[in-house]
Amino acid sequence: MVKQWGMKIPCVHIDGTSLSVHGKYVKSEDVEENLSEVKQDYEEEFEPVPITITHGYSRDHRPDLKQFTLKLLTVGEEGIPLFMQLGNGNELDQNAFPKMIKEFQSQWQGEQPEVYIMDAAFYTEDNLSQCSQSIDDIGIVEIIAQELGIHEQEKVSAGQVVKAMLINCMGFLTAPLYLFSEFFAGKATEHLIGVGVKAEYLNDSRIGRVLVVCQPKNAG
Repeated sequence: MVKQWGMKIPCVHIDGTSLSVHGKYVKSEDVEENLSEVKQDYEEEFEPVPITITHGYSRDHRPDLKQFTLKLLTVGEEGIPLFMQLGNGNELDQNAFPKMIKEFQSQWQGEQPEVYIMDAAFYTEDNLSQCSQSIDDIGIVEIIAQELGIHEQEKVSAGQVVKAMLINCMGFLTAPLYLFSEFFAGKATEHLIGVGVKAEYLNDSRIGRVLVVCQPKNAG
């Protein structure tokens, strides 16, 4: 559909839900332990299943029922589905979303999205760390250092500020600059941004100066 209609996918949306089911749904690995009880209720042969139907966080408000989870990746205001994944009933979104993105990128043969939009479930220390590593792989900090140089008196370089701003997009995107440092308060900033970097170094004054020097020369 995307190819046929010439659709652009600069950004996509990801969300997940849970679907409750009725029945025992005994897991395959538990069959031998509960075989005598199972035989009384079921006659069909048990076979391995790709997902585990079990108890988990219920969006149906039915914690008494077992469930499985479903994740959907869509594009456009109409929410046209591009990719779907089923998961175990107790799988959490913060663990499922990164895996889904990688799986989609490996299978999708068209234009890759530039932005993935999802709710706060993606916001975890582990996912922030992965984002930081991706930025390092691109070499953004080094590229900016080559363009603007590094000053010995700087506690945090322009490249590190830009890196922090990219990571910040996962949480405080719409917050004013004076709250920027609060996003990193209590987080491992030296691990995420760079050695010696503290949250208080990422203040609105420093960010403002970096934004000025990074502004294109032909900008109005």
